Amino acid sequence: MLGLAIFGLLGVIGTLTDLKQFSWGTLLLTIVWTGVFGFFAWRFKDERIAVAAPEEPEAKGDPAKKLERLVKMHKDGIITDDEFQEKKEKLMRQI
Repeated sequence: MLGLAIFGLLGVIGTLTDLKQFSWGTLLLTIVWTGVFGFFAWRFKDERIAVAAPEEPEAKGDPAKKLERLVKMHKDGIITDDEFQEKKEKLMRQI
């Protein structure tokens, strides 16, 4: 959305610089669409940041949380049985 807003702003600038074919309707339409895309880019910026944030940051220090996460990763098939056993042994030594 931000890219579309910037593209629309460039359209406004282009419309203003093309004085041979200048049209108030085109200028108004370009400004409206730029505003719409700019609004959506501003409105949904927090959701983009939330999606990019790491999942479960509190699991970094707590071995029990790490173990729960490890079991979930093993059930989902993200890590193999050997990797699971190795990491589980390391975590069990910390507990």
